[in-house]
Amino acid sequence: MRKGEKELVAQSTALFLIAILLLNFLILQLLGFFGFTPEVLVMAMAATTIPALFLGYSIARHTLRRSFATNERLSELVKKTLHELNVPVATIRGNTQLLKRKASDPGSLERLERILKATDALLEQYEEVEYAVKQEIREVTREKVELGGLLQQRIELFKGHPSRIPIIQKGEPLYLFVDQRGLATCLDNLLSNAVKYNRSEGQVTAEIRQEHLLIQDNGIGMTPEEVVYIYDRYYQADRTQKGMGIGLSLVKRFCDEHRVPITIHSEKDQGTTVELDFSACRIQGQNLHN
Repeated sequence: MRKGEKELVAQSTALFLIAILLLNFLILQLLGFFGFTPEVLVMAMAATTIPALFLGYSIARHTLRRSFATNERLSELVKKTLHELNVPVATIRGNTQLLKRKASDPGSLERLERILKATDALLEQYEEVEYAVKQEIREVTREKVELGGLLQQRIELFKGHPSRIPIIQKGEPLYLFVDQRGLATCLDNLLSNAVKYNRSEGQVTAEIRQEHLLIQDNGIGMTPEEVVYIYDRYYQADRTQKGMGIGLSLVKRFCDEHRVPITIHSEKDQGTTVELDFSACRIQGQNLHN
């Protein structure tokens, strides 16, 4: 069994054991009422608890076996699909780069550049699918990540955004022990919202301040009532904007799993600041290993 599956079986067994202990306690109270000695009661409790523990483990493992098998098949399917799709996408990208080197007129160069960006976006989406599946079956791993470098990479993706709203990065390096893919998705959603709900002449500031990351915009902002529901899945404060309304629910999930407090300061027509506190997953010193 994988680590996540073992944890699930252990949790199910523990719940079963707690239920048995509670039942034994009630039985002991009842037997004590009829005059049985404490020694007999303890022996009876031990005699029932040990078999119950084995029985609970067996039931939990048997009950969850089909779920584990389904997860295994789904994981293999996703890995196989992504592998099969990466080959043609990589072929398209490689040949497009060759054509781009030979092309000379601006029109052809622009069209080839659009193809390259589209293939990159496609690869990004497949990585998101793979990450989502791994997250569900608890295969996500944590590693050493430098927040400033990852933040700079994600900001690069927004340079071709139609709004052309500038994103300014500030702060010193900050080393974290986190799920890198999950953190990248978290940053993407926060930056996307800051750009999407900004003003045409606005800007976004992403600042690392000690153990904190602050992403600030001077856009439309939110009322206190809107902030209350902002983490709800599919909720959108502005229905005129494109999107599914799931971005901040993904951010909240990442923050909860990594014990990262998230605070949103917002005022209508005055902008929004999202603050993440990475104190719990900060690595003290740059030379430490994961």
